Amino acid sequence: SNVASQVARSPVEEATAILQDGGLELNSKTVTRISRRLASRALEFAGELIGRMRSGRKGTACRGLRIAIAIDGGRVRTRNPYGRRRRSTGRRRFKGEWREPKVFVIYELDENGRRKKKGLCIYGGTMGQADECFELLAAYLCYVGAHLAEEVVILGDGAEWIWNRVDDLVKKVAINRSKVTEVVDFYHVVERLHEIAKTQLAWTDRERQLWVTARVAQLKAGHVQAMMRAADEINAELGNYFHNNRARLDYKGCRNRHLPIGSGAVESGIRRIINLRLKGNGNFWDIKNAEGIIHLRCQLVAGRWTKLIESVILPREHWGQCAA
Repeated sequence: SNVASQVARSPVEEATAILQDGGLELNSKTVTRISRRLASRALEFAGELIGRMRSGRKGTACRGLRIAIAIDGGRVRTRNPYGRRRRSTGRRRFKGEWREPKVFVIYELDENGRRKKKGLCIYGGTMGQADECFELLAAYLCYVGAHLAEEVVILGDGAEWIWNRVDDLVKKVAINRSKVTEVVDFYHVVERLHEIAKTQLAWTDRERQLWVTARVAQLKAGHVQAMMRAADEINAELGNYFHNNRARLDYKGCRNRHLPIGSGAVESGIRRIINLRLKGNGNFWDIKNAEGIIHLRCQLVAGRWTKLIESVILPREHWGQCAA
């Protein structure tokens, strides 16, 4: 537990030094091996949750709660080996390609629509494709019994890979559709308004700002159709963003029902889970290793490390009980 948590927090060399300062005299290869094996075991446990979902078993932790689900993607450079090893160094050649890890967060809302302190909170992530992300998300939602929640709000930017899969997610978890509210992150919408205003080269900066301010006021007042007409008059192509997400722009209704309108929780998660550990100058990741680190950091950020360790050290025969 100590070794893997240190590797999840910092590079292996730093983790090894910290462990040695604490009295664990391990070399970097041993530290790497231990952390990778624990990560592999933890990923197998996540696979057990997917198996439970497919067999129809669900938890009850969300009974009567109001929960939010936020989804987003990050950026990580991967290491894809090719060709022979270099004669001078003996190292494998590789191509560094960008890949988008997917991250989600499930959290409990308080009466004001904010994240409830010490409430339910689960982070999950994968280096896989969008379908794999939503499969894992559905497994966690079944695990916590999201079908028993009083209200469910789903937040994200305008990415099609998110919203095209929401209906299947709701059906798979058996959530009553009338309890679900879809919301496009308010700040992404404002960014799109600024993009539209910038296309008007004849305007001054003040005129652009005044135009955006007027459109934001319309959004907050619930005059979505008027805002869309104004955007179409300026740039119909960029304005399609609002037409595609028309049903997800009811910010006035969300405010009245004390629901969140921003996906800041998952964007913060992207920074803490992905950027602070996996993204940096000279960092190139094997996909399997990155998958393990992402999973471990998700547990750290959510404050579920102790529960993770208690789960994965049990024999596989007891995992079904642990995931109940």
